[in-house]
Amino acid sequence: MSAIGQSGDHGISRGLSAGALDILIRLSAVSYGGISIGDLAQSAGVSSRNVTGLVDTLERDSVGTGS
Repeated sequence: MSAIGQSGDHGISRGLSAGALDILIRLSAVSYGGISIGDLAQSAGVSSRNVTGLVDTLERDSVGTGS
C-alpha cells in the first residue's frame, strides 16, 4: 500500500494534492541525513522532475519549510 493510501484524509484541509501529500509523508520518514530527489522519486514511483515540482510547491506554500 502506498503512503497516501495509509494517510486517510490527512492534508485534505490544507489543499494538498495526493502526490504532494505522498511526498510529504515520505520526507517525514527520512532520517536526518536526507534523501536525494532521485531516491525519493524512485520510492514514490514517479519521475525526478515530478518530485522536484512537488517539493517546490510544498516549499512555496510553506508546508515543507517548518514555518
